[in-house]
Amino acid sequence: MRKSSKLIGIITIIFATIGCKKEPEFEKIDFDWKIDVIENIGRNLNPNQKYEYWALLRSSNGGHEHVDILHEQGMTENRNLMNLSYNQEGFIVRGHHATYAYYIMAVENGQVSKIKNTEDLKLFLGKIDTMEEALLLTQIKEFGIDYCDERGGSYRKTNDGFEFYLMKSNSTGSLVILESLENTQYLVTVNNSGIVNSKSCGVYCQGKKECIDCG
Repeated sequence: MRKSSKLIGIITIIFATIGCKKEPEFEKIDFDWKIDVIENIGRNLNPNQKYEYWALLRSSNGGHEHVDILHEQGMTENRNLMNLSYNQEGFIVRGHHATYAYYIMAVENGQVSKIKNTEDLKLFLGKIDTMEEALLLTQIKEFGIDYCDERGGSYRKTNDGFEFYLMKSNSTGSLVILESLENTQYLVTVNNSGIVNSKSCGVYCQGKKECIDCG
């Protein structure tokens, strides 16, 4: 009887081991934080189709009105087909003292198309198959990335897309507010179709010392 119980136990462990696939660990989002987050993201976008040329652009009125090319791919001679005049239309528009609008322009058969809203962006990207594409969609939803704490700045690949731990802060940038600063962690999922869902996991740091002085 004892041998039989032992054999059943061994079989149970074997089946449990086979049936339980270990989830991948979350990895820290490793960007060059000296440059624009969206510029980092632009380096690994994979459009749904091959374009003769496309560029990720940032239009800004900071200091003076201008447009920067953050990333480009394809035949750069097509750049002169694009209107690079300042505008405030984009799939991301943010800023307080200055306004920054992010958008994409693509050239195919001599025709220029401007991707300036979320639906057009999803069509441009097609299947969300890189971490950066998924992260770009979370930026549209105004989630922040904590560059020094993985609880607010990490990701992992899933069977149907990507999961992130991102954050939102109650800070407005005021020195007075910093002492009562709170960063809230969010589990954010982005599937291969570009659908974004999130849930709050609660506050994970409080005050300037915990949330900012992380160096």
